[in-house]
Amino acid sequence: MKLHIESVKSFTLIENKFIDEYMPSADGEFVKLYLYLLRCAGSGTEVSVSSMADFFDHTEKDIRRALLYWERLHLLRLSYSEDGNISDICLLSEAHKIEKDAEPSVICDMTDKIRKKAVPPLDEPQDLFPSPSRVGTLQIREAGSRPNIKQLIFVGSQYKGRPLNSTEIRDIVWMSDFLHFEDDLIEYLMEYCVTRGSTSARYFEKVAGEWYREKITTVAKAKEGTKVYNKDYYTVLKALGISGRNVTPAETKYIDRWEHEYGFPMDIILEACSRTVLNAARPNFEYVNTILENWHAEHVTSLEDILKLDKAHERSSSAEKFSAHSRTAAAPARPVSRQPGTFSNIPQHDYDWPEIESRLGVKMRAFAGKKGD
Repeated sequence: MKLHIESVKSFTLIENKFIDEYMPSADGEFVKLYLYLLRCAGSGTEVSVSSMADFFDHTEKDIRRALLYWERLHLLRLSYSEDGNISDICLLSEAHKIEKDAEPSVICDMTDKIRKKAVPPLDEPQDLFPSPSRVGTLQIREAGSRPNIKQLIFVGSQYKGRPLNSTEIRDIVWMSDFLHFEDDLIEYLMEYCVTRGSTSARYFEKVAGEWYREKITTVAKAKEGTKVYNKDYYTVLKALGISGRNVTPAETKYIDRWEHEYGFPMDIILEACSRTVLNAARPNFEYVNTILENWHAEHVTSLEDILKLDKAHERSSSAEKFSAHSRTAAAPARPVSRQPGTFSNIPQHDYDWPEIESRLGVKMRAFAGKKGD
């Protein structure tokens, strides 16, 4: 679309009423777009929805939303072509709002002439990701009256167990209006974050950003994209005291086997995890798997079956200990053989006493002979 004005000037005129009444309550991004339109109108710059999105690092939907905002305030008028694209933008003066029956004072009449020059695709650079800070106070206030936002705020408070604060409400509006997530996807995202043990707004924003970049816009796509969204996986991780990471493919195979092949309900799996934490040097899935394999072989189907196995094991262990003690008590004492005149508790030596006496006698006689000399 081409912007033009009767005289080209090196400055841009802004009505004081816009600064006094409209600018304070408008979102900052909306204000920047409006000023940019005035600037382009004065210089005759060719623009389009896509080129403005590229200039501001926004999505095209963000640009259309800003244009619709100013149209609702009667500061511009939009016209559309047969295919639904914006074909004309007419910036209106404040006088047009006062004299509605009069011919509007047109600052510029823009015909949509899409640039033929190549522009970077909007979905490639990650810098185009719309930050939550783009959600203005007025936009939050307006969105709060919408039934779907009210419902999402209620659901969020149920998941977190308390009323949502202003940042959390802003994030809901951000996901709905800027990321264009469906309501059920936002609910699912909140459930996903809570089941992972995190209720912080920063974590919500991180997950929402990842889904946005991966083009996950529905619950079905979220579930198809990866199995890590299954809350049972994170329930097991939490039971083992593992946090701060995703479930590995090997770990998901273990859990799938326990649930689908063995048919164990979650309470039995958690019982195995509890015993692993108490007995293993380091909680791990292999130890849990060994417990559950044994229970599967014993046809365990409930916690009551596990208690029966425990009691049977205790009886078996007690009987085995009693049998070992009985065998030890019944065994005859070993006879102790000893020579007369010896003590059983003193080690005996096999000395040749005559030889010793003979040697001592020789030494004594020799000593006596020397003394006589």
